[in-house]
Amino acid sequence: DYNLITNFLHELFPRRAMKILTRTKSFLTHAFSSYLKAQLILMALTAVLVSVCLWIIGKDYALLWGLICGLVDALPFFGTGIILIPWSLASLAYGDMYSFIALLIIQVLVFLVRQLAEPKVVSQQIGIHPILTLISVYVGLRFFGVAGMILAPVIALLLVNFYVSYKEHSFDE
Repeated sequence: DYNLITNFLHELFPRRAMKILTRTKSFLTHAFSSYLKAQLILMALTAVLVSVCLWIIGKDYALLWGLICGLVDALPFFGTGIILIPWSLASLAYGDMYSFIALLIIQVLVFLVRQLAEPKVVSQQIGIHPILTLISVYVGLRFFGVAGMILAPVIALLLVNFYVSYKEHSFDE
């Protein structure tokens, strides 16, 4: 029914409106897929970082734990902390002060690397300035929660593209 609906919309809306709708659909599709790609890159970065750090401190199954941490890194509020913090507390309870401190340092390191890399990676993937990406992620999270954190960069990209299209259209006339 896609062709039927598309043909109906082409008959219903003027050519200029359809051009805008088509461009908007293209922008949104690109922005969403780019945002997902950015998140996958960040998850891979986390997995590698945790695996290497666990290998350095001599933990068994470092690669497996790194992959698990990379997967849970997709959880916005918890991330790797859902694995590393309880693990470090269990190490402390068992009297393994080395593992306790090492795991907490890994958690802090992963948090810092993720916070520093996220605006750059997301902005490179979706095509807007890193500061605008950072602001949109923060504002989206602050006002609309996890969904806002995901949708705000997409909306920012859409607004930037509308503005650029408007400026280009203004110069054409």
